[in-house]
Order: sequence, then structure tokens, then C-alpha cells
Amino acid sequence: MCTDLRLVRWTGGQVSARTLDFAVELDSTVRVVPRGQAWSATATGTAAPTLTWTNDLGFVGLTGHRRRRASGVPGDAMATRYKPYPDVPRSRRWTFLRDAIVVVSLVFFVVAGVAVYRLVDGLQVLADGLIETGTSIEGGFDRAADAVGGLPIVGESLRDGLASAGNATGGELVSFGVTGQETVHRLAVVLGWLIGLVPPLAILVVYVPIRLRRMRELGAASLLLAGVRDEEHVRLLAMRAALTLPYRELARYTTDPFGDLVTGRYGPLLDAALDDAGVLPAHLVGTR
Repeated sequence: MCTDLRLVRWTGGQVSARTLDFAVELDSTVRVVPRGQAWSATATGTAAPTLTWTNDLGFVGLTGHRRRRASGVPGDAMATRYKPYPDVPRSRRWTFLRDAIVVVSLVFFVVAGVAVYRLVDGLQVLADGLIETGTSIEGGFDRAADAVGGLPIVGESLRDGLASAGNATGGELVSFGVTGQETVHRLAVVLGWLIGLVPPLAILVVYVPIRLRRMRELGAASLLLAGVRDEEHVRLLAMRAALTLPYRELARYTTDPFGDLVTGRYGPLLDAALDDAGVLPAHLVGTR
């Protein structure tokens, strides 16, 4: 059954809305039906139309959320369809360039991180020198201690003194060298990760969501513009360009966008709309 809603706001004026129990095919996202159209309806159990009328008021039809497009893809599926690169050559080149810059930047930072790690970790040779020097000094004192250890009366005291001296000099150098090795290695690891991991992650966190969103927009535009077939659809697409694109963008295609719209010169406006969408449907390219 039909449902009528009437809002009376002032004397002699009202707003009326009504549900309709007859089908109207909406091939586009929005369809405007003017007043004065002839309609007919068939009652249940009858073959011929039993009711005819002409609408006194115009109405606007909106495509349902899950309505299937001409391509047979549900509306929800547009959110998961990705188009990697635009069809428009200029936009395609810029997208390629941006992707290439991101890839080169990622490789650069990873290689730089590995190079910094190796360079800093190579400074362990300085600590190796301390260890070798300390080991030599400590070994010399140990050999001297062994040589005098057999002397009567004072041999044991001299041996202990020389051993202590060797540990205090050469042993400390060895300890400093080992500590230096560990510190340099830790520093190399930290710097390597900071340079080779943090910048690439920052780039990916910023760029990947933007790139995926653009790919979804291109996929959605491809699906929606595939349904732009007849003259009315072309007019609505041109109207969208004239009414929504920035003036600076429109000025690249026409000096009189609204005049083009009024006189039916849709070519420049279609150019602007399709370039903005980034897609070039084959059935629309010839109408530009």
C-alpha cells in the first residue's frame, strides 16, 4: 500500500512525500523525474493495467545501497575493488613517479642502515687494539713473575707483586677493550635500526593509506562511470564537473563552464570530470 506524508508549514503551502508501489528503473545513482509523466499500474490477478495517472509533482530517485550496477558488482564490492593506476596519462605518470620515489627511498634507508651498522661496528678494531696491548703487557708481567718466583726468600713476594702489577695495567686495558667492544656493537645496532627501519616505517605509515584510498577511489570511479551511457547521464556528469570542481581546475579546460553546461557543450566539462576521476571509460572517450 502507498503511504502519504504531508507537512503543512504555512497557509497555502505544504510539503508532500509518498511511497510508491510501482517500479521505476534507476540506471544511475540519481534520477530526476519531472512532473507530467504518464504512469500505469496493474492490480493483483489482472493482466492489463487497471490504473493510469499523471504525476503532478516531480520526484528524485536515489539508487539503493545494495543495488546492483550494470556491471553486476554490488555497491558494497566497490569498497574492495582496487585500481592501481589512473587511465589519464598525466596522472598515471605522476603516480608512477611517486611510487618510484617511495620505493627508492625505502631501499636507500635500508641500505644506509646496513652501511651505518657495518661502519660503526667496524670501530671495534680500536677496542681490539686495547685488548691486544693489555694482553701483551699482562703476559710480560706474568712471565717476569714466573722468572723471579723461584728466588729464595723474596721470590714469592716479587712474583705476587709483578702479577698484581700486570693485572692492574694490562688487565685494566683488556677490561676497557671488552667494554668498548660491547658498547660499539650496541651503538652500531641502535644506529642501524634507527636509520634502516624508522624512516621506512614512517614513509609506509603515511603513504600506504593514501595510496590505498586513491586506488579504491579509482576502482569506484571505474564502476560508476561504466554506467554513464545515455545523454542524460553525460549531462549529469558534466553538471557535476561544473558545480563541484574548483574554479582553478575548471579554468584548465574551459573559460565558460556554466555556458558550456547551458548550451550543451559537454566536451570540456567531461574532460575535466574524467581527468579528475582519473579514469577514461572507452564508451565516454569518444564523447569528449
